[in-house]
Amino acid sequence: MASVPLLCLGSAAALSDGRQWNATLIDGRVLLDLPPTAVLEMHRHGVDLASLDVVLISHLHADHVFGLPFLLLEYAVRCERQKPLYVVGPPGLRAQSEILFTLAWPGMGKAGLRPSGPIEYVEVEPGRGVRVADLVVSATPMSHFGMLALGYRFTCRGVRFAYTGDTGDCCELEELLSDVDVAIM
Repeated sequence: MASVPLLCLGSAAALSDGRQWNATLIDGRVLLDLPPTAVLEMHRHGVDLASLDVVLISHLHADHVFGLPFLLLEYAVRCERQKPLYVVGPPGLRAQSEILFTLAWPGMGKAGLRPSGPIEYVEVEPGRGVRVADLVVSATPMSHFGMLALGYRFTCRGVRFAYTGDTGDCCELEELLSDVDVAIM
């Protein structure tokens, strides 16, 4: 099995005890969830933000997606992207992301300030797979306060990964975690 670098950018849930919110960077290019602290932590660790290919959003709670306006601002102001960034998540992701950017940075769009490089929103339904960058990602529904939350499976450099945010115990969790090399929860 190949060695694939993992960087834990945070491990806390919404009610943090002082730790950064949950996010993990795989192979310097696949980001699992995007809380408000993720961009700060990537800078602290010297991560090249232009190297990100895919962001997997497990669900649309603030501690999993509210970092997106900060990442998009980086791409609009100081980080030039040439290749697409795929932001993958549940239905409603694109609309919520656009609202967040407008709320976070009023007037930026009217001033013509937009992220460099294409941002591709991929809204995935449970039980479906999508191809983004060089990954095939499948989504499994997870239990989380009655809302649609997703767990993901994908292979990166020959290593089979499973990821879920702060899901509750559910029968789909066993399915998600079966026959993988690395489980991140």
